[in-house]
Amino acid sequence: MSTSNDGSDTNDWVKSLPTFEGLYSKQSTTLLRPFSRFSISSLFRSSPTPSKLPATTLLDPLILIASSLPSEPFPAQNQITKSLEGLKDFATQLKETIHSQNLDIEDGTVVERIEKLLQAYLAGIYVLSRILWDNTSDCDAQTKEDYKAALKQCIQGFFLLFPKVQTGDDIHKHILGSLFPSTETRYYQLSPLLQYPRQLISSLQSQPARPIAHSKLKDAVQSPIRSSFPDHIPESEVLIVISLLDDFLQGMQGVECLRGPVVAKTKKEKEEDKRRPLRVEMEVRAMKCDLLMSMTTKRIGEVKSRAMRKIRSDVEEDWEEAEHDECDDEGQQVKDIKPTFSSEDHSENRHETTGSSDDSRWEDLSEECLVECLDLAKKLIDGAQAEVLSNHVEAVDWLGQDGIIQPDKQEASRKSKSPSRDVTGESDSEDEDESDLETESEISEESAFGSTHPCPLRTIFRLHDRYEEQRLAVWLHLPSAKRGKMGWFMRGLEGRVGSSWDSFGLAAMVEYDSETLMSYGLGPDKLDKWVELASMRNAKKIKGKGRKTV
Repeated sequence: MSTSNDGSDTNDWVKSLPTFEGLYSKQSTTLLRPFSRFSISSLFRSSPTPSKLPATTLLDPLILIASSLPSEPFPAQNQITKSLEGLKDFATQLKETIHSQNLDIEDGTVVERIEKLLQAYLAGIYVLSRILWDNTSDCDAQTKEDYKAALKQCIQGFFLLFPKVQTGDDIHKHILGSLFPSTETRYYQLSPLLQYPRQLISSLQSQPARPIAHSKLKDAVQSPIRSSFPDHIPESEVLIVISLLDDFLQGMQGVECLRGPVVAKTKKEKEEDKRRPLRVEMEVRAMKCDLLMSMTTKRIGEVKSRAMRKIRSDVEEDWEEAEHDECDDEGQQVKDIKPTFSSEDHSENRHETTGSSDDSRWEDLSEECLVECLDLAKKLIDGAQAEVLSNHVEAVDWLGQDGIIQPDKQEASRKSKSPSRDVTGESDSEDEDESDLETESEISEESAFGSTHPCPLRTIFRLHDRYEEQRLAVWLHLPSAKRGKMGWFMRGLEGRVGSSWDSFGLAAMVEYDSETLMSYGLGPDKLDKWVELASMRNAKKIKGKGRKTV
């Protein structure tokens, strides 16, 4: 049995192989058999330990189904379930056999099966993503829950095995192709997994808490995955998608490089291979933040109510402490500043929270994710990998000419026209009325879902703009005497977002000039603040050096 350099058992990861435990168990019919064939001992008989490796043919049905193009229908649901049962049986038997017989994972027969299992997990991601989020799919609620649980395990299994085997270029290209629509590339098996969050974002932004000017709405996403959504998107659905994105992001931590269309020979080409997984991670993390912010806007009424309750709670606690500690005269003065909320405030709060079963604090989740995006962006710049943030990427750059599907010229011409450019008659006053909410559906010059992918640097600037617009909307809702300074409030809880934004800005100004930053969407006012902050810090450094020389 092989061991790693630190002496740990390299077979330990085998114990973590997902096996769909609790899912797709074949129903036992033992108690329904004729009594003459029934044995009491069968009730207590344990499953025999497998003595040989599973046959790879168990995985063939699932891999065959996954060979279907995005435009092609899937077979019947029972066939899909049987193919998933084959994956479950294969993974379970492989896991138990390697463990019970102490097999060397570097043995040829074991490696062959691990490679086939990796392909099957990838196939499972594609099949389950499509069947869950395709309009034509029709299955009951419990089946959907099983599919979601199986999808989560397929993602975990895929990224668990990916670093363990010498995978072919196709597997690498499916990860690279995940950022692009499945109809544009020949490597689309991870695309539906990331297309659905984009669809959710588009739907949430087209159904905000209050109307948004039509000229600000994003173009409809061209995708074979679910072209329409119900009016109400359950919070549980969004939380599941966030959980799947977290699994994807965690898996990307183990991906050190992704090969492009040309075999890397030079140092520069090898560095580019290492930058590709960082780009995928950055874009998926930004997508997660986008989704969380869209939910925050959808629930902006509840966000405002929570902020109002927090102020009331904080002030009442201060009043109680002061009343207990201070003398009678001072206590009377404190009583005078005890907050009073009008019946209108109470009515508004009740209206905003009544009927909502959502316990998620979307504003906290989106703030935490934005901090992660800013910190990762700064880390990339500090590590001399700023290209990950600012380079424009097209599918052909990563997948080669053979890896993309040439669109019909007429279809390409239709896509090139932005519907929003043709919309007229929208009044300026209508746009101004929505200024207290985020202009999250603002259209950038780059198509978010076209062949050219928007770079993360532009996305980060847009996300921070939306965050500040949300914070401003909440701040304006609070009582003027209790809400504090706007500048501090805009920096987020405990100033975390503001601190990460400043650190990222100082690093960005070293890497990019002012014109470049503004061309990627940074507002002039924010650039001025960064310049001012940099000047203040430089002045402190110069002053400190002057003291040392005296």
